Amino acid sequence: MDLNLWKNKKKELKLTNQDIANNAQLPLRTVEQIMCGKVKNPRIDTVEAIEKVLGLNQFRGWTPEEKAAGVGRRAIYLSDEEYDWLEIRSEILRVKGEDYLNTLTNMLEAITKDENNQVKK
Repeated sequence: MDLNLWKNKKKELKLTNQDIANNAQLPLRTVEQIMCGKVKNPRIDTVEAIEKVLGLNQFRGWTPEEKAAGVGRRAIYLSDEEYDWLEIRSEILRVKGEDYLNTLTNMLEAITKDENNQVKK
């Protein structure tokens, strides 16, 4: 990740952080923290999404092991079903907002806890 290159390309394309976030389907805060240098090692999928928006598409040839390890704290080795859930989550966040997503998440957690308690009995 070459932050200076990203910033120059962003300026050249006259994009805002909001433009990048929308087009990369990332939270604005994530893009802001990366662009200001606060996040030093973003996840591989985040790097790829931002570079795609900036027209850089610097394919690095990540190995499955590198993808599983991720660049930052989180691994990105996910099943197709998990990717589908992330896509749905991103779309809900984009269309309905964070409060709506939090409400749905809380409901799902409550259902899961209730079902787990019933199974244990």
